Amino acid sequence: MKRVAKYLLVLALSFVFLLGSRMDFYAASASLTGPSTVRAGDTITLSLNVSDSGKYGLEGSLSYDSSVVSLSDISCNVSGWKVERNGNAIIVYDDALSNPLGGSTSVLTMKFKVNGGVAAGTAVNISVNGIVTTDGSAESSIGTASYSTSIAAPLSGNANLSSLSV
Repeated sequence: MKRVAKYLLVLALSFVFLLGSRMDFYAASASLTGPSTVRAGDTITLSLNVSDSGKYGLEGSLSYDSSVVSLSDISCNVSGWKVERNGNAIIVYDDALSNPLGGSTSVLTMKFKVNGGVAAGTAVNISVNGIVTTDGSAESSIGTASYSTSIAAPLSGNANLSSLSV
């Protein structure tokens, strides 16, 4: 009987402790945003947005069809952070560990050039896969951020006046 009472007391104290402590649960996430309409020859500017707090770095793998677009520039948007790229691997980090992510942050800007001669209707799919954030001691996997659209028809080059009436 004493053993059961002791067990119930420990269980009750554990329950009270858990209720008294504040626990915040949220899901870290990432998104890749850009224009809805693109044409052959356009530059697509994409923003990698990460929603996570207390992290000093992230990594992922860039994926795109090089017959449709080519990467022309990649830059970091977080003050004091650096970006490194090795092939398709991207690493973004705060070398000084002084400016952690706080909530939703635009971490990277990537610029892609749509190749000339790409036909209207061609799919454009760009993603950063296997995104992992870190606080320096623990890592969190937040998955994939994707951008998709299709090539729009070229704008008309006809600037002729077809009619005029009063």
